[in-house]
Amino acid sequence: MMLQENLPKLQENLPRRILVVDDNIAIGEDFLKVLAVRSVKSVQLKDMAAGLFGREPPVKFHEIEYRIDVATRGQEGLERVREAQEQNDPYSLVFVDMRMPNGWNGIETTQRMWQLDPQLHVVLCTAFSDFSWGEIREQLENSDRFLILKKPFDNIEVQQIADSLTSKALSERSLRETDRELRKRIEQLRLLEATVTYVNDGVWVTDVDLTNGPKVIFANDALSKMSGVAREQLLGQRPPLLKPGQLDPLELAAVSAAFSERKPLSVEVLTYANPKQPSWIALDVVPLFNEQAVCTNFVGVQRDISMQKQAAQKIEQLAFTDALTGLANRRMLTARLSEALQSCLDEHNYGALIYLDLDNFKNVNDAFGHQQGDQFLIEVSHRLLSCVRADETVARIGGDEFVLLLRNLGADHALSGARALAAVQRILGLLSTPIELQGTAHDSSASAGVILIGDRQASAEVLLQNADMAMYQAKAQGKDTFRFFDAQMQASLDERLLMANELRQAIQGKQLHLHFQPQIDSNLKVSGAEALLRWKNPTYGNISPGLFVPLAEKIGFIKQLGGWVLEQSCIELSRWSQVEHMRELKLAVNISPMQFQQPDFTETVLSALKASGAPPERLKLELTESMLVNDLGDVNRKIASLKDIGIAVSLDDFGTGYSSLNYLKRLSLDQLKIDQSFVRDMLTDAHGAAIARTIVTLGHSLGLEVIAEGVETLGQQEFLQDIGCLAFQGYLYSRPIPAHDFESFARLHMH
Repeated sequence: MMLQENLPKLQENLPRRILVVDDNIAIGEDFLKVLAVRSVKSVQLKDMAAGLFGREPPVKFHEIEYRIDVATRGQEGLERVREAQEQNDPYSLVFVDMRMPNGWNGIETTQRMWQLDPQLHVVLCTAFSDFSWGEIREQLENSDRFLILKKPFDNIEVQQIADSLTSKALSERSLRETDRELRKRIEQLRLLEATVTYVNDGVWVTDVDLTNGPKVIFANDALSKMSGVAREQLLGQRPPLLKPGQLDPLELAAVSAAFSERKPLSVEVLTYANPKQPSWIALDVVPLFNEQAVCTNFVGVQRDISMQKQAAQKIEQLAFTDALTGLANRRMLTARLSEALQSCLDEHNYGALIYLDLDNFKNVNDAFGHQQGDQFLIEVSHRLLSCVRADETVARIGGDEFVLLLRNLGADHALSGARALAAVQRILGLLSTPIELQGTAHDSSASAGVILIGDRQASAEVLLQNADMAMYQAKAQGKDTFRFFDAQMQASLDERLLMANELRQAIQGKQLHLHFQPQIDSNLKVSGAEALLRWKNPTYGNISPGLFVPLAEKIGFIKQLGGWVLEQSCIELSRWSQVEHMRELKLAVNISPMQFQQPDFTETVLSALKASGAPPERLKLELTESMLVNDLGDVNRKIASLKDIGIAVSLDDFGTGYSSLNYLKRLSLDQLKIDQSFVRDMLTDAHGAAIARTIVTLGHSLGLEVIAEGVETLGQQEFLQDIGCLAFQGYLYSRPIPAHDFESFARLHMH
């Protein structure tokens, strides 16, 4: 129906084009008079209709308008026909005089015109009998496209001939156009069906019978393969996904509602065609409407996304769980702690945070190796899980550090504190029981810091810091014990604030400097370095970046501190560009999340490059996964603007934060950096090895370079090479070293 509605239609009221070919110009003028604009509903026709019907004719006749051209010779007439063809405005009818002394006669003129336009209708006009009807018909090959009109002719006869033959010509032209359009549409449909048949996605088209369920009228090979049903057997049936038992009832209801409401649908559904192995399907359904806005069909496209879902699930596991123990990682703990704190404040209830550090765990690792150490940690995690309820959390946030989040301890502060005390005593008692590994009992104990949550507003990070401080107080008291966070510990926090003031003076006091840790390529040659910040304070001595960088973020000093690192790195990079054996090296600079979130971050980078004259293509910025939880559009815009000038972007500590395939594919990254925690465990732990291999495979599939940090042994390097990781960084090659030492290192390990 839609195909017919869109085909060309005969336009009845357009002027009809007629050519008169006669050597007598007066004859041409007569035709102009006879065929001038007129109404077919003439007096004669009225009289004829009245005679036939006894009344006015029931049909309302259309007024017909002619466009008439005149030629005085056959050659001129032929040229007029040629021009009309080229202009795609052909003549509907030609009146040709039989005798034209100064050129071709009517028969030859007609024959030549038909060579140009075989569809042309011709009326031969003659007053003589030089040619018999049989001779004319023989020379014109019995064509049905000519008539003979004897002179002198009657005006009504001329009008009737003109009306009939031009109408016939227009109808034939419309039919030819319709035929061409139909053939074109049929070919398009054939190509479309051939294309759809062989695409990998399952495609189906249904009718709109919602009473008995939409029935398939077309299905491609991919749908047949997906459903395990032959294409012929799919026809006349419901689409496979809509059959009973295929979808969860709620999902089936949502899909059915889209059909009923004639609305587009795009969903991901879990289908149970194979109950033992459900699969994920991405389903898109679009209703088709005709020109009257009536829904005529539904088109469905479905594809199996089970593998993508599995890959995403692996990445999500990397993002939120500890690879060794399966416990929550720091990110998941932080999220749950923030939610628990808000819940406590809203419900006037208390919870508790217990920060645990295993005592002397290093001795287990040193004496029995990392594999036994990992088994030790797994057993600890099992014991801790036995101490909490379903709504509580156990997390591993470091090598031998665990945190328990307890909830719903009550509305009374003292009673909640007593319950937290009982819980930590039970936990320490459970952990003090020796752990047996391969027939040998290993002594076990832990130190714990405890803090109640819910009595005041605080961030998750502050609560963790306070519990961490209480844990260190317990460890200082002889281990295998616990401490609650108290006012004395608050004094230690005040000391940190004093250190924050010292940090503000560090730049002006020239207490900060950069060290450089080499990065090694597949040929085991130096390809660049990572710039690492160091602070030597007159009062506190050498201060770990793990202490003062978070402190700088907390006090809002990270913009100045990060800006200084960026400026000094660019100055050093500019100096490298002047040294022959260093000009090709790249320099990686860590960017903190808070620094990256600054609105003018991109301008800060450009300013540092411009001031130093450093080549932007030699600068690499290392971002952390925690940045991905912020405004992804803003993150992508900043990365794109940096890459536009040649700066490379690396995702640092990959696998420990908020990894997501969706984010990775949308960001214009250049490199993934495998976190050292995975590198350390991969030779002794199958899970660690699997994670490292997954990250390398993922990086390559996204077209990204992969570099591993924390490489300390030749065995680790060889394993990484075997799985396709061909860039390294770690103590196996060099510790972070001052600038002049790195220059010497680069000279010795240059290409």
